[in-house]
Amino acid sequence: MQCTTVQGPNFCKMLDHVKNLSTQVNVTFSPEGMEMSTLDPSHIAMAKVLVKASGFETYECQREFVIAANMSAWHFYVHNSSNHDVLEQSLADEASDTMRISLSNM
Repeated sequence: MQCTTVQGPNFCKMLDHVKNLSTQVNVTFSPEGMEMSTLDPSHIAMAKVLVKASGFETYECQREFVIAANMSAWHFYVHNSSNHDVLEQSLADEASDTMRISLSNM
């Protein structure tokens, strides 16, 4: 799985809103896009956020799989992105439990 976007600040704002609801989130990557889902701490509200594959500059995913992500850590790594940065997120292989996040200047 690999996805890139030049809209790092907007992606970070989306993560910030989800992070305010819950610290842990399930992220489903599929050929259609990336979906984050979580429950609030009292298990009353469920939030789902879908970013379609077309919402990324590049998006490659052969099959559906789910990872659990710590929102504080994820937000920490992308919160310094600017409008001139390319945000890339990838997994080394689909059996990996580690997501690689990189920011590079355009």
